[in-house]
Amino acid sequence: MNIKLAGALALALGGIVAAATPRVSSAADVAVNVTINNGITILYYYSTLNVTIDASTLGAGIAGCVAGTVAQTLNCDRGASTVAATVTGGQFVAPFTAVTTPMTGLTPAAMPLVLQNVWAVRALGGASANTTVTAAVGTNTTLKNGAASILVNNNIGIATGTAPTLSGGASANVVFPDPGLANPVTGSVIMSLDLTNATTAGTYTGTGAQQYTIAVTAT
Repeated sequence: MNIKLAGALALALGGIVAAATPRVSSAADVAVNVTINNGITILYYYSTLNVTIDASTLGAGIAGCVAGTVAQTLNCDRGASTVAATVTGGQFVAPFTAVTTPMTGLTPAAMPLVLQNVWAVRALGGASANTTVTAAVGTNTTLKNGAASILVNNNIGIATGTAPTLSGGASANVVFPDPGLANPVTGSVIMSLDLTNATTAGTYTGTGAQQYTIAVTAT
C-alpha cells in the first residue's frame, strides 16, 4: 500500500513540474512569389453610339447670330452694304452679295465630332510595357435620312482623356503604359462629318459595317 501511494505522489509531483516548465516555440518566414504568365489586355467600347444635336446647340456655334422670334431660327446680321442699282427690264436691280461663304465658327463640310469616353483599357504584361489602341474610319461612311445624308470624312483621331485631335488620315493610334487591372485608362475618338447634304431634321443612320473601328493593335 505504502509503495503504491508513494508512486502516485511522485507521478503527481512530476506533472506539476512539467506544467511549470515553459514551452519553447519557433517562427518560420515564408516567401511567396506570384507569376502571371503572358499578360492580359481588356478593351471596353460601345458597339452603337446615338448622338443627338439640338438646333439651339448647333446655332450657338455660329458667330454673329442671335435667336429669332420663331423657335429654332437664327438671325445673322451681315452688317451694312452699299451697291449701285441699275435699270434692267424696266426695274431697278440692286446686286447685293449672296451668301456663299461658310458659316462663321462652323465648317459644315468638315465638322468635328468628339466622342468622349467611348473606350477604356485594362492591361498588364504582353510583348512590352505599353498598349497601343488604334481607331480607323469604317467601310460604311454614309449616314442616311431619306434622301438626305451625312458623310464621315476620311479623317479620324484618338487619344486618352477627353480631347482628341484629328490626325488628317483614315486611322490613328495612341500608345500608353499598361495601367494594370484596377484603374483603366479611358479615351476618346474624334471624327469629321460632312453635313453638306444634311438637308432635313431626323435620324441619320448607316447600314452594314460600322462607321469606325477600334482595336488593340499592340500590347
